[in-house]
Amino acid sequence: RIILKLFTTKTFANIVALYMNSGLSKHRIKRFIREAYTAIEDEFVDNYNLLIIWKKNVNYEKANFFDVKEDLENILKKCEIIGKN
Repeated sequence: RIILKLFTTKTFANIVALYMNSGLSKHRIKRFIREAYTAIEDEFVDNYNLLIIWKKNVNYEKANFFDVKEDLENILKKCEIIGKN
């Protein structure tokens, strides 16, 4: 569901595409991503710029915070940005 691009130093950005039907859905997904990032921000090993992109082919209407957080944690663990605890 999520694509991650890394840069150096710690900043955060997320992109939700314009193809979504309503601004409300786009805002909802952005909020989920932002809240998931905030929840795991303390676990970061180093400083990074993160660009988080919502995949186009994923059904955003069925998305929920817990799935977004789990996906974000998994991809950050694979990249060794957060600890594997």
